[in-house]
Amino acid sequence: MAPPEGWEADRQHLTYPIPPEVVSLEPRSVEFELRCPDDAGSGAVEVSTYALYYVCEDVKGTCLYRRQDVMVRVHVR
Repeated sequence: MAPPEGWEADRQHLTYPIPPEVVSLEPRSVEFELRCPDDAGSGAVEVSTYALYYVCEDVKGTCLYRRQDVMVRVHVR
């Protein structure tokens, strides 16, 4: 994650264990905390980040390592 200048992120690298099931279909989410500077103006700020994960074809199929870019929009009051 690359927070805007003056902003802070609680953690910039999160790792989750591989599930014990061979096939995993449950939804997953990631939570994080951003702290804006005291003098941040109100309005929307975009923070770019990305997720890295494996995607496999069937149970014993080929697995690919993927990166998915994510843009998070934060509204400052």
